[in-house]
Amino acid sequence: MPFEAENEHIIPDHYRNLRGSIICIVSMLLMLLIGISIWHGYAGYCEAIQNAENQSKSYALALKEHAERTFSETEQALSNFIQQVNMNGGIQNAPEPTLLNLAEKNAKYLPQINSIVIIDANGRLIVSSTGGTLRRPDLSDRAYFKHHRNNPEDKLFIGPPIKTRAADLWCFTISRRINTLSGGFGGVAMVALKISYFENLYSSIAAGNDGRLSLAGTNGDYLVLVPSEPRVYETGKKTALFFRSFVEKQPVHTYHNPSSNIAKEYRIVSYHKLDNYPVVAICSFGKDGAISNWREMTIKQGIITGLLCLLSVMLTRILLNHLEKLELTNILLQQQQKELMDAKENAESATRAKSEFLANMSHEIRTPMNAIIGLTQLVMETPLDEQQIEYLGRIKTSSSNLLGIINDILDFSKIEANKVEIEDIDLNLPELLEHVSDLFKPAAAEKGVSCSVHISHDIPANLIGDPLRLGQVLNNLISNAVKFTDQGSITISAEIADKDTETVLVRFVVSDTGIGLDVQQAEKLFQPFTQADGSIVRRFGGTGLGLSIARNLVELMGGSMTLSSSPGQGSSFTFTSRFKLADTAPKNSDKTVQTPFDIAEPIHGSHILMVEDTEVNQFVVREFLTRSGLNVKIANNGQEALDLLEKETFDAVLMDIQMPVMDGIHATRKIRETPDLQRLPIIAMTAAAQQQDRNTCINAGMNDFITKPIVPVEMLKKLIYWIQQSHQEQTET
Repeated sequence: MPFEAENEHIIPDHYRNLRGSIICIVSMLLMLLIGISIWHGYAGYCEAIQNAENQSKSYALALKEHAERTFSETEQALSNFIQQVNMNGGIQNAPEPTLLNLAEKNAKYLPQINSIVIIDANGRLIVSSTGGTLRRPDLSDRAYFKHHRNNPEDKLFIGPPIKTRAADLWCFTISRRINTLSGGFGGVAMVALKISYFENLYSSIAAGNDGRLSLAGTNGDYLVLVPSEPRVYETGKKTALFFRSFVEKQPVHTYHNPSSNIAKEYRIVSYHKLDNYPVVAICSFGKDGAISNWREMTIKQGIITGLLCLLSVMLTRILLNHLEKLELTNILLQQQQKELMDAKENAESATRAKSEFLANMSHEIRTPMNAIIGLTQLVMETPLDEQQIEYLGRIKTSSSNLLGIINDILDFSKIEANKVEIEDIDLNLPELLEHVSDLFKPAAAEKGVSCSVHISHDIPANLIGDPLRLGQVLNNLISNAVKFTDQGSITISAEIADKDTETVLVRFVVSDTGIGLDVQQAEKLFQPFTQADGSIVRRFGGTGLGLSIARNLVELMGGSMTLSSSPGQGSSFTFTSRFKLADTAPKNSDKTVQTPFDIAEPIHGSHILMVEDTEVNQFVVREFLTRSGLNVKIANNGQEALDLLEKETFDAVLMDIQMPVMDGIHATRKIRETPDLQRLPIIAMTAAAQQQDRNTCINAGMNDFITKPIVPVEMLKKLIYWIQQSHQEQTET
């Protein structure tokens, strides 16, 4: 009693001091949590804005590069057309069929061109690549015609959008003045570029990102708007004055526009002025769309922070209520601690004794099992007929499986610590299933029960897995089926449940027409040391441990096990197991295989140019080719490859497709333009694996095509084939 009275005075003072400390600490932690949440929200906002700016810059640059190429191709086509017209006597003397043929020829291969036309000095249409010139409309009201009639300079003119009178199609124009032989105004040669071409191309980029892409002249004319805005084309609306001022001072710029000229909302805008044309490529993203994910995340974060604060207060309150009780029980716990230590020592002593017993039993069981296996092997080395060899082989296999199972069952430390390991070795699934079923067919036949095996034809015969563990599971299920089935049949089936490039998931089903189980019996069937009920033990025997071990092994093999059963109708055990495919999985084999160095012997010493912009891909392919006896030089893009090919000689080129500066398609076309390099083997090396990608590479002038991830042996075989063919062609010529 004196001790309890003393605690009544000591505990309250101690509790009050501890409570004050806890409240202070929790308050500081909550303030820190709120501060971190605010800082994280602000940092996320800045990051979202920065990402939108970077994305708009990237898209604007890509748009500028595409527009530059498109305008360049179009200008070249227009210049070629004018030159060809002049070579045929000019627009005054060349026959109209000739002019029409030249216009159609120059417009044929450029998808962006709607038409190429010639207009005489009076504004009348002479010829159009689209045909239909019988009406010869008057085009003297067009801006491009007025410009060239009033300006004697032979300069390219990019006109604002117009709706074609023949096809009712929105286009913008690129035109040049045509002079007579005396230097007077002879007419205009004009190319109409389809705005729909650019809209279709750019809409896939803008879709889903709240993005807007535009091409505009430096004079303010909108040439292309994505999403499409026909009303802007119709009204002739121009870019804002401040934007034109920006472009005049800075050819590349990113800025925020609180109220955009077209969308009338806050936009993040980037533009790039084309190097050779008075055109600006513009990309913008709405601020609301740019920060939508951030806003959603910030709201969730705020809710979570509030809930955490509330939870912290509640938990603190609960904690304080329990502190006093914990203090009072502390002395009792100290007294019990000594008792627990004594109990622990007793338990450890019992565990050691059990482990020693199991170790002794393991030794005693392994010894006769090893003798059985060894003697079986000795007998198999003596002269035997085929039936004896088969019987002894089954004895040896079954003995080995039994010994392996016993090793793990009796290894108590592994069982207790859940350290049973699944092996990855060669496994012939059809042979294993036939072997396991053959072990139980005689017992089934004695009861008049048929036992059959059905294997799906699409299951690979050779897999990588653990045949011992799989056989252990099947042995348990089939033996149970034979034990509990007095009439009817037992069926073992296997089929593919899932498959990828490296593994296959196989579904096994062991079904019987035996006594079956009700729901209550099925629920406790997988529990260790449990049978369906007491009558099962009395009638059939068994420990009730087999199905528990089987399910654990199935889970270790990456699968699961289920049961479907009805009393008197039989049972069906279904389990899955994942195996590695023999072609992709590591194999433990002592067989000598041909190394990559041996495979590449016909082209040892060849010089390979690898054009690849990713460093890790460069390293992997270079290491493999170098170890195969080849010399490798790396170019980071198509332009570097062209520079190296001008200086050095290579036997083959491995060409990536998507690269900065110059892509693989463009680089290949440039290489094929060089006469000395027209027979140089070029093999595409790309992650794009569709047939259309393959066709694009072949049409660009490449010889072959391999997809990533690279299969080294496949790459070597293609290099050997094309290098040898190239050398043979050079020898013949």
